[in-house]
Amino acid sequence: EKDYDVIYNCQQGDWQEYCRNWDLGSKCVRHMANMGLRVLLIGKKGSPGDLQHPNIRSTATLEWNDFKRSLSRSRFLLCPNVHDASPRVVAEAMCSDIPVLMNTHIVGGWHYIAPKSGMMFRNFS
Repeated sequence: EKDYDVIYNCQQGDWQEYCRNWDLGSKCVRHMANMGLRVLLIGKKGSPGDLQHPNIRSTATLEWNDFKRSLSRSRFLLCPNVHDASPRVVAEAMCSDIPVLMNTHIVGGWHYIAPKSGMMFRNFS
């Protein structure tokens, strides 16, 4: 049994939020939490973007080993990124057999996703 259904990593700062598509990611996280999924939101604790919801647990930035442990405790990784070509977090998830839900509009990295490694999504509505 996993502790979280979904994990999403989006650090603080304009550039980080742009690269990781925080506008879409925050909507997805809130929607998933409202659907009853347990979300681990990494990098937003104490920031203006910290989402308050009973199903969302926010943390500050995690060290690499702590991130890997958190990833292993999650059912899938949310990757709404567009401008962050081929995010390393996707490779980390795939190496840990954690499926990835990835934005179709990502600049790069989309070719890693296959039925056994995750799935793509087009937009949020």
